[in-house]
Amino acid sequence: MPHVEFAKAKENDFYEVVDFINYVFSRSDRPHDFETLLPAQYKFENFMTGTNYVAKEDGKVVANVGAYPAACDVCGAILKVAGITTVSVHPRTRSKGYMRTLMDMALEDMRNDGTALSFLMGQRQRYEYFGYTPCGALLNFRCRINNIRHHFHNAFEPRLTVREIPTGDTRAYDAVYDMYNRGIARVLRPRGRFADILGTWGDKTVGIYAADALIGYFSASHDYGSICEVYLDDPGLLAEALGVYLDQYKINGVSVELFPSDAAYTSPLEKLADFVCVNQGISYNVIDYPAVLGAFLTLKSRSAPLPDGELTVGIRDMCNVTISVSGNCPSAALTAKTPDAEFSHIEAQRFFFSPQAAYIPGPLDGNVFARCVLPAPIFIRKNDLS
Repeated sequence: MPHVEFAKAKENDFYEVVDFINYVFSRSDRPHDFETLLPAQYKFENFMTGTNYVAKEDGKVVANVGAYPAACDVCGAILKVAGITTVSVHPRTRSKGYMRTLMDMALEDMRNDGTALSFLMGQRQRYEYFGYTPCGALLNFRCRINNIRHHFHNAFEPRLTVREIPTGDTRAYDAVYDMYNRGIARVLRPRGRFADILGTWGDKTVGIYAADALIGYFSASHDYGSICEVYLDDPGLLAEALGVYLDQYKINGVSVELFPSDAAYTSPLEKLADFVCVNQGISYNVIDYPAVLGAFLTLKSRSAPLPDGELTVGIRDMCNVTISVSGNCPSAALTAKTPDAEFSHIEAQRFFFSPQAAYIPGPLDGNVFARCVLPAPIFIRKNDLS
């Protein structure tokens, strides 16, 4: 029998960890090079001791779970968050419980260090065993050349230009960093890793210029077919910027991914796009319900007034939480009150944060306050998912 050890990877484990996850993901899919695909986590200079949980057999890594901490500023409330990534087990050591042990270790550390929210991308049922479930709404706007042409009545005469910003252009990235930090809800990205974060999965940072002045940016996929972040000093210029973008990269259309809280951009896109859909978001695991609910309900109150009222929900084997709103000021707190309804942890997350909950029969169908206040607009942007 091999000697099995579970531990947190240290700096001197870097090359073995990266070689291991490259091997596992390349074997099951296309070739992967995580130093390039996830540079903010897996470039040597960005690798953080203690963020990868590993199982070793006779001293060799045979399983890995990455758990990367960050802070999220939502309307001034700072939430400690953690993204799960590169979950991998060597094909010859599967069905030994290594993934479960490493996930349990990561989650126990999160609970102990005050993490409020964790998130990941992955197969739903696989991660619901650990408390993660799909929540939130992702809006996808498909804009084509013909949409631009008709929007400008066949008189498209742009004054803007777009061009990719090289990673070494410190001055431009300083400006983009300032633009990003103007958002009222965002993950706090360290300046030193900002360009690497925007380069997640090969994404490009495309600057938007007016008379050579940088006035905005798109975070675009490696093939330019989708945009996952938008900033413009004047959101009214979005249609023109997209038209120039399509022309610059010689593509017929682009998908723009935004969230309900991106109202400055969703409004003009709704009038422009050829196709709009609401997709389910990534999977979340809420560890601190009052903190996460309070933050994202406050975000919702910034775009539309919430009615006064109160609702208490019981989460089995966890806690009871009371949501209240007074004068468009929402709050959430632990309580000993008798709940108006009771859910499992998975059910509660979908009730609080999933737009589909409005269409699924449940114990609070007739509760007008719940219908008006929920779902809370939880989100994490693609470049922060790792």
